[in-house]
Amino acid sequence: ATAHCWVWPPMGSRWQSRQGRGAAAALHGDTNSLYERIHTVLYEQVSHAVKTIVHSEETWAEGELIKRLVRYINKSVSEELLQVPWEDAAEQLIENSMHSYHASCGDRPWFYDIDLGPAYAAVIAEITRFRRQKVAIGTVQEKVFEMYEEKLDRMLLMKALWDGIEPIFEDPAVCKKLYNALSKTYQSALDATLTDTRRRQDQQRVEDFLQRWIHESMGRAWTSIEDSELLTEQTVCRLFNNLLYPFGDSIPFTTIPSVLIASRS
Repeated sequence: ATAHCWVWPPMGSRWQSRQGRGAAAALHGDTNSLYERIHTVLYEQVSHAVKTIVHSEETWAEGELIKRLVRYINKSVSEELLQVPWEDAAEQLIENSMHSYHASCGDRPWFYDIDLGPAYAAVIAEITRFRRQKVAIGTVQEKVFEMYEEKLDRMLLMKALWDGIEPIFEDPAVCKKLYNALSKTYQSALDATLTDTRRRQDQQRVEDFLQRWIHESMGRAWTSIEDSELLTEQTVCRLFNNLLYPFGDSIPFTTIPSVLIASRS
């Protein structure tokens, strides 16, 4: 699990001046003041996160990188987030902002290393304060960190599927159909494995999941790909061997769901 580094409270005099008797009024003021505070805490949290990966960035200077990342998140802050439960606000913020963030930076070498969880948590903490919701900072952190990591895992899974498919199949149309088949059957294979209440060792659970995923995904692919002769025993074996550890040693990731091997030491 990621060891998140949380910079809180913000260190600027703007925040410190709000402590004491004027805090309640300042924290429940107009939305413009809220957006200013969000921008301030975003800049502080993102600046801290960037320092850990800036050595991997070859094009943008540190200041430019900070500005870009703050902008990706800040653009998804809207009044709509003030009108829904804070958990829904966190989910919407992460989902909406990471779409453009991934499109612009997904191929950067540091994308899966930088930890923006604390930045997202800081935004949601400001929103809960503004709305005078009695939610502990620790509760916000835990939930937002979990959402952020789940989103990264989904993005890694999508990348893993493409990286597993493309070295084997040349036709882009075939690759897309295989990707759709694999991605659309992944969760159902996992759900079926988890709902199987038989007592099994981790290895058996993993094997059950893989058997279901291979059967469901290749069955779907077989009916959608015109030249189904491409799906030979050899190519399917190569495909799923690729998917086990799609990035080699560069990124410690496997498409085997961690929940199936959580009890392993």
